[in-house]
Amino acid sequence: MVSDKQRLAQGATNLLLNCAELVAGEKVLVVREPAGLGYYDDEVAEEVAVTARELGIIVKTLEVPFNPIVKDPGTH
Repeated sequence: MVSDKQRLAQGATNLLLNCAELVAGEKVLVVREPAGLGYYDDEVAEEVAVTARELGIIVKTLEVPFNPIVKDPGTH
C-alpha cells in the first residue's frame, strides 16, 4: 500500500518532470503562503522543494503574505 507521503512525492515528481519539464541543473521558484492558514496542505510546497532538490533542480522558496481580499488586476 502506498502511503500519503509516497503519493505526495509521486505527485511532486510528476509536477516537476512531466508538467514543468524541468531537468537537473534548472531552477524553480516555489511560492507559498504562510503555513497553518488551512487553505492548502502545508506539506505540499515543502515536498515539491525537497523532491526538486533530490532531482538535482535548483530551488528557491519564497513565502508571500496571505491577502484575504483579492482584486482582479484587470479592473480599476
